[in-house]
Amino acid sequence: MRTESLWKKVLLSAGIAWCGISYILVFYPSWQIPLGYAYLFLLIGIILRERKNVTWKKGPIILSAGVLFVLMAGVLGLIFLKSADTIKLVLNTSYPGDRSFVGGASLLRMFSWAGGLFFPSIDPGLGISNVCEEAQFFSFFPLGVILGTIQLVKSKKKDPLLITMTAGTCFLALYSAFPWPPLLAKVTLLSMCQGRRVLVGVGFLSILLIIYLISECTVNYKSRTAVVISSVTGVALAGICFINYTQFMGKKKALLLAAVIAAGAILIFVAMKWKRYAGLACYALIISFVSGMMVNPVHQGAESVYSSKLTQAIKEETEADQGEGLWMVEGLSFPYLNLPITVGAPTINTTNVYPNLDRWEQFDPDKKDFSKYNRYAHIVINIVDDSSQEPVFSNPYDDQLIVNLKPEQLETLEVKHIMSDKDLSGFSSEEIQFNETEKIGRFYLYNVVY
Repeated sequence: MRTESLWKKVLLSAGIAWCGISYILVFYPSWQIPLGYAYLFLLIGIILRERKNVTWKKGPIILSAGVLFVLMAGVLGLIFLKSADTIKLVLNTSYPGDRSFVGGASLLRMFSWAGGLFFPSIDPGLGISNVCEEAQFFSFFPLGVILGTIQLVKSKKKDPLLITMTAGTCFLALYSAFPWPPLLAKVTLLSMCQGRRVLVGVGFLSILLIIYLISECTVNYKSRTAVVISSVTGVALAGICFINYTQFMGKKKALLLAAVIAAGAILIFVAMKWKRYAGLACYALIISFVSGMMVNPVHQGAESVYSSKLTQAIKEETEADQGEGLWMVEGLSFPYLNLPITVGAPTINTTNVYPNLDRWEQFDPDKKDFSKYNRYAHIVINIVDDSSQEPVFSNPYDDQLIVNLKPEQLETLEVKHIMSDKDLSGFSSEEIQFNETEKIGRFYLYNVVY
């Protein structure tokens, strides 16, 4: 903003365009929109703060804006034009295209960000099946908002950037905590986001707010006041974590968490008042190291998948029929249903990014269940006996489709190979035969003969 060099402005505009294109194409909307608001509030604050230090020359501004617009519009337009059919199909799905939210239902979760320290060590059976959805920034929320508000009240000079960051954090926090009128949610585009996913924006802005306060704080907090605020913050947030995560957060863990949060808050005050950053830096490194070290090791590459006996057996059968026979994964959910396709086996029920409507309409000619299979979905197919009363289609979760089929219905799908963790020989009849070809561990491979 401050540079007078025209070529620097143009290059920076091109760089911003590239980052914007990547952001739009890579991020999932539920996280893209709240983070977009975070960047918007930051941008507004920076422009307001720097408005007197910038020379607003019409020519360079028009040229820079033109470069930014042409690059983004050109690249995105080309991509969307080539992908128009797919985009249209996804937008017309029941999920994620047709869903709409009004926020709320995340009030306790908003204050439970510190509970993530224990996620790597808890049993998956304790009710947190998707730690990625529960995970948040270690943000010290709402400490940043509280300290930012105190600074704004006591400071004679109003800081535009501090105002916009504080307002932005509160704006996103209100959507996460309380339901909004549907019209307001749609106008702000937050109707595309679940309340819990907007917390990523709350946490991100909270961290930036604390960093900014460490640099710009003018309030002279007394040591006793700092200790009291830190202690109350630690106890209150640990107590909320104890309530929200009762399935694994015992009293000892809650007390430990209170001490950890309070210690971090005290170090923030030390950094703000005396500009001593070493303690807070070490604290951040320890938190990052301990929480990261506790996570199960991540394998580099996919060799552990490709070298398994099960994967090799699937690959051999696929190559034997030259990849023409369709595979089906029976009774297994994500991620197992995506195993055959990793070695090129054409598989009916992988994770379908967009629906194969023609396939499922064969079992639903009246389209009564259209909304159930018209979606992005992890597709689980179960073989059931003739006496089963289970519905053909059901959705336990928005992104999961359960399909219950009788043995003779498999011919409609032209299934030739099956991977399952069950013995399917009992379903064999004069019309259909399940011939076991391999049994590897708890998994069976079958050839289907009609």
